[in-house]
Amino acid sequence: VRIMGGFISAIGALAEKLSNYKIIIRPHPSEKMSLYQDLFTCYENVTVNKSGEVRPWIMASNAVVHNSCTTGVTAALLGTPVYAHKPQDLAVSTVPNQVSETTTSISELVDGLNRAIDLNADYNLTEEQIHALKPHIDNIDHLAVEKISDIVESSEGKNNNKIDRHFSPSFKHII
Repeated sequence: VRIMGGFISAIGALAEKLSNYKIIIRPHPSEKMSLYQDLFTCYENVTVNKSGEVRPWIMASNAVVHNSCTTGVTAALLGTPVYAHKPQDLAVSTVPNQVSETTTSISELVDGLNRAIDLNADYNLTEEQIHALKPHIDNIDHLAVEKISDIVESSEGKNNNKIDRHFSPSFKHII
């Protein structure tokens, strides 16, 4: 509840401080859109919409703000600046927050968003963030094709079942 209250305050402040920019609120599937629509109907630059797939929305955005949401990981992987807003510095440590720049106050969030807008730069994961993602996304630091090629090459001419362990019968037929 404290995080939600902090986000509601932040959205109102962002709507005022970044009035030249559109703010899209994408509630989680279990959340009622009407809550946000009722709260932010007075702001012309705030839209509540959870239709469609999230990636096109993220790619068209200057930045993404979240807390412990997988859209944070998606934004980071797509190179969109991403901020994990932790109102009142609530200690929530999740992979989505680890791959994001953290803000704990509205002023930090506004500053970060202004930087993202001004720089119009891609978001690049740090080595620490890549390390946090590695247990969940094996090929975060290499192309999957490289690993597949290594497995196939190491199995050539050997009578072992290494390929059998890694590939389906239909894929082995293609190889």
